[in-house]
Amino acid sequence: MVLAIPKGNQTNLILLAISGTPPRSDQTALEIPQLECRRAGIREWKDAWITVSKFNHDLAEVSFYYDANAEVLESFSKGFLAKIASVFKPFLASPNARISRAE
Repeated sequence: MVLAIPKGNQTNLILLAISGTPPRSDQTALEIPQLECRRAGIREWKDAWITVSKFNHDLAEVSFYYDANAEVLESFSKGFLAKIASVFKPFLASPNARISRAE
């Protein structure tokens, strides 16, 4: 999952992992309901989670990892995005949660 946050002349990318594997005990993750999986185009996994306790940070304009021309699958509902945001917000400010890909 990608969140794009414009700041000045750069776009900060926050990348949250989506996995078909249950989270470890030291991770915080939300289970993605089946309806949201279908909305997001995640059909190959029986169960899915989005990890919010660790995230990758990158800058769109200089990224070696993010392809702005890649096909967008689908998206989650606004309600589920709000739930993700509320659970993710405390981790966004944590330096231990951030893995920089921009350096």
